[in-house]
Amino acid sequence: MEQKTKDIINCEKGERKLYQDLNDSEYFKTDRELGIVTIFGLAAALGFKNKNYKPLSSQEWLTRSSYIEKNTSLNTFCTALAVAHYNSLEIYEKEQDAIEIYEIAERYANGGIKLLHQMVTDHQSSDFDKQLEELLMAVSGK
Repeated sequence: MEQKTKDIINCEKGERKLYQDLNDSEYFKTDRELGIVTIFGLAAALGFKNKNYKPLSSQEWLTRSSYIEKNTSLNTFCTALAVAHYNSLEIYEKEQDAIEIYEIAERYANGGIKLLHQMVTDHQSSDFDKQLEELLMAVSGK
């Protein structure tokens, strides 16, 4: 079975500015698209940690899925989110299309982007570093 793909990763309409603000911050100063996909992954992790699965009511373009596909860790993370969302390996075992996997990640990112933006803008760098470490540990199950 040929795997279907999703060309574009979307965010809630009007929230691309939150991604851009974060990408311009001291934490994410890097290649423009690499920063956006990193922020997308962190927002999805935060949404998942807080059980904030939020479908997009209206959407706008955020980035190309090819940037996520090139980032093996983030691509694997998106698949793991889908597996955890369904609490089943079925989505992975059936090699279902990447469209559903990325849409699940979009919805968790939608639930986490405002929280991530708030974390970065409201805290000193040492606080954010500690919160980021705690987030990554919580999502990884450690």
